[in-house]
Formats: sequence, structure tokens, C-alpha cells
Amino acid sequence: MIIKDKEIFQAKSERNYLTIIVCIIIFLSITILAFLRLRKRHTKSIKTHKEEQSLLNKKFDDLQVDKLSEDVLKEISSLVKTNDPAFYAKFKEHHPIFIYKLTQHSPDILSSDLDLCAKLKLGFNTKEIAYFSRTSQRAVESRKYRIRKKIGLTTDDDLATWIVNL
Repeated sequence: MIIKDKEIFQAKSERNYLTIIVCIIIFLSITILAFLRLRKRHTKSIKTHKEEQSLLNKKFDDLQVDKLSEDVLKEISSLVKTNDPAFYAKFKEHHPIFIYKLTQHSPDILSSDLDLCAKLKLGFNTKEIAYFSRTSQRAVESRKYRIRKKIGLTTDDDLATWIVNL
């Protein structure tokens, strides 16, 4: 009877060990499958993110200033030459990144200052800006000085060069 009890106990122990081993194998299998599924999902997410990033980079490149057509550049320049109030709106439409960067760098800049900066960005010099806006060169130089102070440039730095490089 003791031997029989021992055999029964041993059989139960073996079944318990076997049950534990099967449970561990099932748990490990589920864990590995879950890990592989999450890894696949993560890889897919990274791929999607890279595609979205490349699409955004392409859109950003399309908005760059240097990619203006000759017709648009001539139209904007003619608006400057006629002192048309629609100039700034047209410039802002075609150069939104420039305006954004300038306002981020100097949030207290005025719209009239942005107008002057836009003219400088297009390559007009002080004399031309004064002539087309029907003001004196001294007035344009004073405005440039105030803008230089707002931006934080020293007197050694050229405002027009800084604006073109922005």
C-alpha cells in the first residue's frame, strides 16, 4: 500500500511537472508570438513614419524661396515697383517659410518691417526701396537700423545678407 501510494504520488508529481512544463511552453509561445507581432507592427509604423516624413520634406522643399518661377518673381517685383499694397500679401503667399522664420526669430517685428525685409529678400537695395516706396533713403536706412536692433544684429552685420541667408 505504501508503495502504491508512493507510485500514485509520483505519477501525480510527474503529471504536475508535465502540466507546469506545458504551461510554461504555452506561455513562452504566446509571449514570442506577441513580441513578433509587436515588432512587425513597430516596423510597419516606422516605415509609415518615414514615408510621411519624406512627404513632408518634399512639401517643405516645394515651399522654398529659391524655387519661384520667373513669372512669379517678375509679378512680385512689379508690385514693389508700383508700390502696390498687395505686394506683401503676394510675397507672403509665395514665401511663407521666410515670414515664419523671421517672426519666430523676432516676434515683436512689425508688418511694415516685414514688408521692408521682404523687399530686401528680393534683392532690392536701399536706394531702390526708397525710390519705389516714395520715401527718402534716410527713412529706409532708419527702418533698417530699427529692424537690425529688433533682430539683434550688430552694426558690422549686413541686414540684407542676413535676410537672404535666413
